[in-house]
Amino acid sequence: MGPESKRLSDGYLRGDLHIIEQVRRAIEPLIVSRIVNPDDWEDLRQHCLEELLVYLRRAESVENFWGLVRRVTVNSVSSYNAKALRWRKLVEADDADAVTGLTRTENAKSRESDAWARFQARDRIRYIFNLVPRKCREIFHLIFVQELTYAESAEKLAISEGNLRVRLSRCRDRAIELDRKTSEAMYEL
Repeated sequence: MGPESKRLSDGYLRGDLHIIEQVRRAIEPLIVSRIVNPDDWEDLRQHCLEELLVYLRRAESVENFWGLVRRVTVNSVSSYNAKALRWRKLVEADDADAVTGLTRTENAKSRESDAWARFQARDRIRYIFNLVPRKCREIFHLIFVQELTYAESAEKLAISEGNLRVRLSRCRDRAIELDRKTSEAMYEL
């Protein structure tokens, strides 16, 4: 890690307003030039700052601070654009119902908000899934994605069923703790 990158990352973690303002100015053109819906750029800027904070807290060292800022921003914008397009498709599907003569009732509006809530929950679970250690991801994948029984999962991992249950419990606790920490980190900014 270069001394400049260390100074910048340490300052950002401490909340140095001068460094945070430099980062804001650096990410604005990246966001504005890439975002699908320009009205949301300020929210996305805040999200990028929060993502950078979470990454810096987890990282042991940063070789190139400005390269990291660019990478986090571009990844956040790409993720946001993908979500926005998926959300637009959901809304267009509801509009298609209106065109075909189906009336939009309160249930349809409720379904729309439920779909958005499910979408946000799935996104948050995916984010936490990527934060937990590899062994936890393997266990979660076997049990919740492949829907294997505890016995089948334990056999695939070459461990006892009791050991699998203990690991699963610890992994759940770790995921809950990471979720809590990331939620706190987002509200600290």
